[in-house]
Amino acid sequence: GATPYPLKSKQEVARDIIDRLVNNK
Repeated sequence: GATPYPLKSKQEVARDIIDRLVNNK
């Protein structure tokens, strides 16, 4: 997402990281 990490919840950050890993396959 475009939202800075400090403004995101940990859950949102985790989802963003997972999405990146999945999309990089």
